[in-house]
Amino acid sequence: MEFKSKFIFTLIISLFLYSSTSNSQNLLTVELYTGVPLNIPLPLKIHQAGYDDINIIAVYNSEPFKVPIYWNWRISYWLSDRGVEIEATHHKLFLKNKPREVEEFAISHGLNAITVNYAWKTFELIFRTGVGIVWAHPENVIRARKLNENGGNFGIGYYITGPAINFAAGKRFLISNRLFIQLDGKLNISHAVVPIVYGYAEVYNVALQFNIGLGFNLIDF
Repeated sequence: MEFKSKFIFTLIISLFLYSSTSNSQNLLTVELYTGVPLNIPLPLKIHQAGYDDINIIAVYNSEPFKVPIYWNWRISYWLSDRGVEIEATHHKLFLKNKPREVEEFAISHGLNAITVNYAWKTFELIFRTGVGIVWAHPENVIRARKLNENGGNFGIGYYITGPAINFAAGKRFLISNRLFIQLDGKLNISHAVVPIVYGYAEVYNVALQFNIGLGFNLIDF
């Protein structure tokens, strides 16, 4: 075990030293963002066995700077001006226009979109598009019936609930050869079917997201 630890440590240091001297355009980058999302009002359907369906045009707040805060991270592998990425966005929804049957309806620990993106650089901008899944943590009380938040995947309240699509454009500002600031404008589109007691809710979300973050060029290949 000690030998393995020393080997891994030596490998990481060697890669870092190599990355500091290489002039290659093949990069592994890591980025972390916060931001402000704007949700477009869209239909919400709540189906609960034994009752009429609830159908409204849902208006959501996101409260991005209240815990748990809105965040986004992205890991990208660039080959010259083309990249492949994995990205995760922690988006939140709080139903603002609750009908009388709905005491609480939120997805506050994340309408988490996890996508695989294709990215490209042109006109000094970075464009990306991606597809993936929604991993959501719903919290709701419908007609006095509260959802158990310890269900779902691994018993921690999260469910794979539907597809997600991601479009974005951004501008990068270099601080050094390694460090940069990036501004992004994103369009996230998702469809999630989340559980309620004795039923489900069908959630459509289209969110404009304006992000600012830090990135680091980790390794040159």
